[in-house]
Amino acid sequence: RPPRSTLFPYTTLFRAADLRRQAQGIASLHRPVFVTFDHEPDQPSKRALGTPADFVAAWRHVHSVFAEAGATNVIWVWVVTGWFGSQDTALRMWPGNRYVDWISWEAYDDRGCRQDPSVGSSFGFARASLRFYDWLLAHGPAAGIDVRKPMMISEAGTANASGSPADPD
Repeated sequence: RPPRSTLFPYTTLFRAADLRRQAQGIASLHRPVFVTFDHEPDQPSKRALGTPADFVAAWRHVHSVFAEAGATNVIWVWVVTGWFGSQDTALRMWPGNRYVDWISWEAYDDRGCRQDPSVGSSFGFARASLRFYDWLLAHGPAAGIDVRKPMMISEAGTANASGSPADPD
């Protein structure tokens, strides 16, 4: 049964029959398939969609529909932005270890995209990807996240600040 929220639109966008058909299609592949539900739920622009509790309830609903449809080949990937300022929101959107197989975030060095002259030079992939990783290791366990789960970077990119040298890492 879908979560009972008047705010979170996923309860009305995805009918159980549609989810079952998607799950059955994935199950028919007989191969592992990475699946996420509403990637980047911690984005500030998505806060109007509902509360973290609404997101967790919706994730668990989708997970349960897939399980009931026999989609045991699904690898559930929790994908958050990894942006500083969104970490606490991301932690509140953790669906639970039972519902997530992999943890993922994005590693963008977007400082060159901003018009702020105080931004400075780009800091490269290593720093962009490790910021959230290090934070997750330090704070995730207290939120119930098993940080021994497999992890991946699901998106990455960089843009040099105007006139700054490229970072070698």
